[in-house]
Amino acid sequence: MGSVPRAFQFGSEPGCEGWLVSDRTKTSEECFEAFSRLMSQSTQYDLEFQTEADTRARLISRILHEVLDWPQQNVKREQFANPGFMDYVLLTSRPVAVVEAKRSGDTFELPPDVTKPGRAFTLGGVLRTVKNLQSYIDQVSGYCLTDLRII
Repeated sequence: MGSVPRAFQFGSEPGCEGWLVSDRTKTSEECFEAFSRLMSQSTQYDLEFQTEADTRARLISRILHEVLDWPQQNVKREQFANPGFMDYVLLTSRPVAVVEAKRSGDTFELPPDVTKPGRAFTLGGVLRTVKNLQSYIDQVSGYCLTDLRII
């Protein structure tokens, strides 16, 4: 197995000064172990009644920071978007991803083909046909296209 790519190389763009540069990356095995520990701990929560805020605090933030080692300084939370707020904006020297949280139980099933290694899927293709996923894709695409221009 390989290492998680080193993603934190920052310039001197406005607002980027002083951001953490990771001197070591976790191996994929270390990430998997951290994820497994987190998932075993999550069984203590009643997922049926977990709110979106619970999902962010108990799962998403922990996955970003404990599992993936994404630096705290490089995450903007509840950043204004028109309309609404982006739950997480992940940064390197610029915004690179948006993570949108949903309450537990708000699920969708991906087609079996999505899990095959080496397959690429577009948001305009098979993923648009997944029940409950369309509105989430539209929400985050809007953030990325109009508010962050990262797509």
